Amino acid sequence: EEIKSNKNIENIYGLGIPGETSEGLLKRIDIELKPRNPNTIIIATGINDTIYIKSKNKEAVSQENFIKNIRKIIDIAKKYTNNILILGLTRVIEEHTTPILWNNDEMYFNRTIEKYDTALAEYCRRDNVEYLKMFDVLEDEDFSDDGIHPNEKGHEKIYKDIKAKGENRYE
Repeated sequence: EEIKSNKNIENIYGLGIPGETSEGLLKRIDIELKPRNPNTIIIATGINDTIYIKSKNKEAVSQENFIKNIRKIIDIAKKYTNNILILGLTRVIEEHTTPILWNNDEMYFNRTIEKYDTALAEYCRRDNVEYLKMFDVLEDEDFSDDGIHPNEKGHEKIYKDIKAKGENRYE
């Protein structure tokens, strides 16, 4: 069989680090993008910023600092391409996240996630960066047992929304 080259196929690099906040992404994004010289960048960060840490009586990263980090992350990404998509934050299953399974000191609350996500969407609108709302995409059955991470079905739903957003852009 002859293998035909397909110019539509691109290399895709998943560069997420479990547990990372927007502060961590900001520190490494330029280093990650430089050797790859991307034509499209999809950024999904922020959920870990919203973790409420009981012992500190505050979120891991304040909403104000989250938006400052996003602004800087987008500015760096724009050095490489204008083809940038920001994914909104997904909700959680609070019965599993108050507290999270592996740390009694940390909790995710949907009201906090939604607040950060709204600020993210507003920032993207003001800065004219594409944003894809994710908060209502996943149903309870789309989550893994921890109530935070999507399972295979959840990842498929997210993929389909991203794909549809990309296809709509070029119609």
